[in-house]
Amino acid sequence: MGLSNEYRRQFAWRDWDRVLDALPPLPGQTVLDLGCGVGDLAASLAARGAKVIGFDLDEELLREARSRQLADVEFRSADLRALPDLERKADGLWCSFTAAYFPELSTALAAWAEQLGPSAWIALTEIDDLFAHEPLSARTAALLRAYADDALRAGRYEFRMGRKLTEHLARVGFTVTEAFAMKDDELDCLERADHRSLARVHCCIATRDGSLAAERPHALRKWARDAVSAGGSPLRVLAGHGALGGLAGFPARLARGRQRLFRRACRRRLSPLRRRAAAHDEDHGARASGPAAHHRVRRLRPATLNDPSAK
Repeated sequence: MGLSNEYRRQFAWRDWDRVLDALPPLPGQTVLDLGCGVGDLAASLAARGAKVIGFDLDEELLREARSRQLADVEFRSADLRALPDLERKADGLWCSFTAAYFPELSTALAAWAEQLGPSAWIALTEIDDLFAHEPLSARTAALLRAYADDALRAGRYEFRMGRKLTEHLARVGFTVTEAFAMKDDELDCLERADHRSLARVHCCIATRDGSLAAERPHALRKWARDAVSAGGSPLRVLAGHGALGGLAGFPARLARGRQRLFRRACRRRLSPLRRRAAAHDEDHGARASGPAAHHRVRRLRPATLNDPSAK
């Protein structure tokens, strides 16, 4: 199996939607994909509205990526230790399973950050302790530790990079807004009654000032109000802003959960209108429930949602 096919096969093993859903809204953003490989994640970022510039040094992988002719995606050959200057600052940086090749990651991050705007974000994904398995004999465990230590001393690879992502981001002035372990079927397949993998895939999303965590609730509330004012579905408005990355491929259970949350917010917002409709019906001796009252509330909703007197 060629390297390109191996990359394509591995893409399906990971829960990438979990990471992509944690990113800020992507429409209109320029995102750098460092170590882009065959372009699977560049395609996912572009599908959520981003303009992507992918960098890699392997020509075989770049040929495969370019052959896909992805819209709003450009693939460039570059050494990640010395990225070329871009025409404009990027809004985000995506780097998956590449950070471990830079044992002095803080130095690389500082150089990469020069290509980013002042409010840009960074998303890093990396495995931690690949050789951690149980049970192992003492001799085998010692040999694996020695191999990992030698790779680190030689500057080839940091097998324990996953646990260090937050530390390296902090060193270059970035605040981690989300950090979690990602499900990885490649590691899960090693689990059986007599064998356990302790390796984990770590994901970190960070900004220079932590604004991603602070701004998202305000943005979601605004989009919810937009949805109600327009008389449409809050979920569709969120998808249009890119907050859900589009409805295509979005996990149905998560989509239903978010929709329920916004319906509750809408109901709380509309409760004063329902009380007014009920009072009106009582004054006129009408029944204050059922489809007729519901439709009256729907007619009142767009015009009176932001009316202070309705609160």
